[in-house]
Amino acid sequence: MSHLRPSLTRIASVAALLVAFAGTLQAQRVVTQAERVVSITRGGSALLVNPVPIARFSVGDPGVAEATVVSPTEVILNGKGLGTTTLFVWDNSSQVRVYSVEVTADAPGLERYLRSLMPDEDIQVSASGNSVTLSGTVKDPNTVARATQIAQGTQRRAVHLAELLAEGLRTGPTRQL
Repeated sequence: MSHLRPSLTRIASVAALLVAFAGTLQAQRVVTQAERVVSITRGGSALLVNPVPIARFSVGDPGVAEATVVSPTEVILNGKGLGTTTLFVWDNSSQVRVYSVEVTADAPGLERYLRSLMPDEDIQVSASGNSVTLSGTVKDPNTVARATQIAQGTQRRAVHLAELLAEGLRTGPTRQL
């Protein structure tokens, strides 16, 4: 029986550790759901104001966005590359806030640029993620090609033509180039 006592002591010790470890597991949580989506253009910035002082932060993909604390409660977000990333912000009480940061192409800037080059054309530009959509009415198919080439030259990954009409003729269904 004396050789069983050390084994029972070990079993009791292991059981106590498991109970303690199980309590720790219940206290853990996984935070992945974003509280808010922050959309900025590539090269643009947004100011995120936290209600309480910020202790630390982390950006999932620094190639998409960078964050810099500019005051105890403010973080500036800069759009670096097209795409989506996650921003985690911890406050002094270790509470974490999660933001989804979407960096899109600068649709208003591209639209202004196209309007300056082709003032007689009616071209609208919209952006979502890494895609740019051109729509409107133009005078001829050459203008469609030129506008598309300019949009592609601005380093957008994809350009969609949505009902870009030339001389009243439909250029075809929406297509991705």
